Amino acid sequence: MAKSNFINNSRTDQAMANARRYIRGIIGKYKAEQSITTEQIIKASGMSRAAFYNCFKDPSLFRVGQLILIYDSLKVPEPERRFL
Repeated sequence: MAKSNFINNSRTDQAMANARRYIRGIIGKYKAEQSITTEQIIKASGMSRAAFYNCFKDPSLFRVGQLILIYDSLKVPEPERRFL
């Protein structure tokens, strides 16, 4: 999502930051519960290692299809899945 300098945009920025933290948290939580390595997640997503780490640092860079593959490999329930 493009950043803008409009007044009162801080609420949107805060919502995006919360969504990013949530996605990183869900991936970390289910990775630990399923005892899956990061390499297995990268392989399941079909991404390169560099692209995965870049997207993990800023989850707004993930494509929806990539997140679906990651969520499927981690067996994340539908109600907990979130996309940006």
